[in-house]
Amino acid sequence: MLSTAVGLSIVIPAYNEGRRLERALPSLLAAVDVSATEIIVVDDGSADDTADVASSMLASLPLGRVVRLPANCGKGGATRIGVSQARGAAIAFMDADMATDPSGLGELLSALRSADVAIGSRAHPDSIIHDVSRSRELMGRGFNRLTRIAGGFDHRDTQCGFKGFRGPVAKSIFHLSRINGYAFDVELLLLASRLGLRVREVPVTWTAVPGSTVRPLRDPLPMALDVVRSSLRWRGFRPVPALTAVAPDGESHEVAAGLRAHLRAVDPVVPWERGAVALLPCTSGRQVERVASRLSRRLPGVAIQTTAVAPAHLIPRSGGLLRTALAA
Repeated sequence: MLSTAVGLSIVIPAYNEGRRLERALPSLLAAVDVSATEIIVVDDGSADDTADVASSMLASLPLGRVVRLPANCGKGGATRIGVSQARGAAIAFMDADMATDPSGLGELLSALRSADVAIGSRAHPDSIIHDVSRSRELMGRGFNRLTRIAGGFDHRDTQCGFKGFRGPVAKSIFHLSRINGYAFDVELLLLASRLGLRVREVPVTWTAVPGSTVRPLRDPLPMALDVVRSSLRWRGFRPVPALTAVAPDGESHEVAAGLRAHLRAVDPVVPWERGAVALLPCTSGRQVERVASRLSRRLPGVAIQTTAVAPAHLIPRSGGLLRTALAA
């Protein structure tokens, strides 16, 4: 499970985006160091040549790859799968049409120096917006008003497909998320708010690109229902797989350091009583068992056990394991 560190992973969910990827992907490749940036295109069960186009364009990149899903599961679901496989210290996702200029990635990453989540905002006073239609503008304003009421936060733009996270934050939030459709962005921000994480909005240069799959007359209602459901079901989120490590004569910070040395950089570890707890979001039960077995061999004298952490224990009023781990 220990993997080579990557500075930045970019996840691009794509459904029937062959033509737009062919036009848009070069702008991303020109904006990043392709030798050190992991680019993951998730083909969400497309019926066109999305996967072939992406594979051809990423073939020469050492860290470029395509994940093919057998059936369409929605933008949120596809992004979640991409994030689960990402290895970056920072993880971002972008729309396949590159409506948001990829040159803004630098500012997005700079924001993560002091924040856990950075979100592109078309409502930021320094943003530059081109060619937005009146219907899309009205839909965006109405939906954002709903999210402010339901979510209890004051983000000016929740739907811009340009968001970045510290690696452990991305893994943890996406593990807890459930929404597979377009409203998944809002659920991520709801979770960030519940977990007491720091969110910063950054300006973007955004241009409306023809061919959007969002339907202004049909999609807002189901998106709104997803937002309301998400705001009401915090206690229903699934637990986060975890390991506990206890050393009879050990000091908790030493045990935590031992765990960090043998886990991925994106696995949050926090000292806890006589040992430490390691959160393993986006990890299957079988993988957790393998990690526990490996750690038992590599950390003799430390008792390793598999467990799961309820979401309630991640929020600040219950000790905030995730926030504590990020600050460790």
